[in-house]
Amino acid sequence: MNHQKISVQESLLESLNKKQIRWRAKTKIDFLWENFMKKNLFIFAAAVFSAGIMSCKKSESADLLSQIQKKGKITIAMEGTWAPWTYHDEKNELVGYDVEVGKKIAEKLGVKAEFVEVDWDGIFAGIDSKRYDLSLNGVEVTQERAFKYDFSEPYAYTHTALIVKKDNDSIKKFEDLKGKTTTNSLGSTYAEYAESLGAKVVTIDSFEETLQLVEHGRADATLNDNATFFYYQKIKPENPFKLAALTENASHVAIPMRKGEETKTLWTHAYRVAFYTYNLARNFCSSNRTIVEDSYICGLLHDMGKLIFETTHPSYINRIKDICAQKGIQPDIFEKLVAGVNHGEIGALIAEKWNFPEVIVSVIRHHHEPDLAPENVKKLTEIVYLSDMLAHYQEKDIDFYQFDQEVLANFHITNEIQLQKISDSLEKAFDKESQ
Repeated sequence: MNHQKISVQESLLESLNKKQIRWRAKTKIDFLWENFMKKNLFIFAAAVFSAGIMSCKKSESADLLSQIQKKGKITIAMEGTWAPWTYHDEKNELVGYDVEVGKKIAEKLGVKAEFVEVDWDGIFAGIDSKRYDLSLNGVEVTQERAFKYDFSEPYAYTHTALIVKKDNDSIKKFEDLKGKTTTNSLGSTYAEYAESLGAKVVTIDSFEETLQLVEHGRADATLNDNATFFYYQKIKPENPFKLAALTENASHVAIPMRKGEETKTLWTHAYRVAFYTYNLARNFCSSNRTIVEDSYICGLLHDMGKLIFETTHPSYINRIKDICAQKGIQPDIFEKLVAGVNHGEIGALIAEKWNFPEVIVSVIRHHHEPDLAPENVKKLTEIVYLSDMLAHYQEKDIDFYQFDQEVLANFHITNEIQLQKISDSLEKAFDKESQ
């Protein structure tokens, strides 16, 4: 039996040392994204990020709302060349739907709206560097952006339009773009979508310029927002273009802002746990394909309830943390006492509401108490539990004796030296992948 315990651990260390590491089970994540999270992303973003500015957590420096109120203005980035969202009228005044939204936000906050016109590829860089407080530019909520930025609730819904010249009969659907040339703004979701379909993308700054390239034969097509193209057709009815296709599913348009520090910490923890879960599953359950495929997404979403709980009631949670630290009480136990439910249950209830697969719901609900998990998901729940505890162990939030010894035994870990070796290997691998 000792030989078996040692060989399993050595197998894990060897695998990590040989860089046989992956970030995620991509097929399972894409499936979840398309069938569950994408359909509910506007709810997820609103709940987790608490509608943007109003929930930004205070830190040593003033929070975003305080900064805006202190300077008496809100700085909003937009292109100014993308009708009907942001553009210049016949008097050369900046107008558009997003300009009106920005004015209303400023009015609500009791400050002035300062609009800064910038190329699309400079908008997010400006938010990151704090030149702009937020952007109003018909920004589509995507999976990658939602992980990096806080988003408001959606204020518009759009479809992607495939635009070609009227005499082009070779492109009738999005799949026809394979091997063709399209033109779009650098870093836009339209450019990324075209590339994913096998098109060569020529990047340009504005919608008008993309149409010029298509008109003069330098590009076969362009992808853009349907409202933008319909507006263009309205003001220029004699144009040489036609709508070849529209995406079936609507995209959510919302306001991106810098992510609050607490939210960043929570997502970093989620990424770490997902990475650990996937690699532990591959090494301890390599013969169980279902566990391996489900592992990354379960690790990523295990603290979904905490994300919502903490960003919705930050001051309340900070008070809980202080009391827990003073009294030596584990936070999940204290949550039960003061709220009647812990963040695992909150996350599970939300996952159920959104019709997530049962395996994900169960893992979210029981990741702090794997012994209560249904038998068919117990092993995966134990892996997520161990990954989560390892992440807290590395932060020195807990010590070896706070681990469930039965769970450790199930993974053939009998002492802290063995645990430390696995912890060090996973942490080193994660840090390397994160660079």
